[in-house]
Amino acid sequence: MELRITPECLRIGPQAANATSAFKHWLACFEGYLRTAPGRPTEDQKMQVLHSRVSPEIYSLIEEAEEFPAASNLLKEIYIRPVNQVYARYQLATRRQILGESLDQFFNALTILGRNCNCPAVTANEHTDLLIRDAYVAGLASSQIRQRLFEKDFLRLTEESD
Repeated sequence: MELRITPECLRIGPQAANATSAFKHWLACFEGYLRTAPGRPTEDQKMQVLHSRVSPEIYSLIEEAEEFPAASNLLKEIYIRPVNQVYARYQLATRRQILGESLDQFFNALTILGRNCNCPAVTANEHTDLLIRDAYVAGLASSQIRQRLFEKDFLRLTEESD
C-alpha cells in the first residue's frame, strides 16, 4: 500500500493571528511530501510543486525567487516571526482554565504556550531572576506599563525598575 498525501494549498496570509503555526504545519506536510516523492525531485520540480501548493496571493510573495531554496527561505522569513520572550512567558503565567475546558485540553494549551517561551539553560540564580521578572510583569497593576515591557524582546530585572 502506498500512502502519499498531497499537502493542502497554503492560503493563510502572513499577518493572520495563527499564520506562524499554520505555516509550520503546512511546511512540515510539504517537506514530507517532497521526501516521499518517487525518485529524487529536481530543484525545478520542487519549485513547480511549491507554486502549485500556494495561493495566488502567496505566490506573489515568492514569484521573484528563481530557485527553490530561495523561495522556501523567503516564505520562512515572512511567516516565522520571532517570539517575544517576555510576552510568551506572560501568556503562560496568566493562562487560566476556560470554563468547559478539560484538564487535558488545558494542559495541552499550557504545553504549547511553554514551547514559545524559548527557555535557555540557566543557573539557579538566573532562573530565580527570570521567575521574579515574570511575576513582576504578570503582577503589574498598570496595563500600560506592562504593554511597554512587551515591546522589548528580553528584560533584565534592572531594566524593569527603570
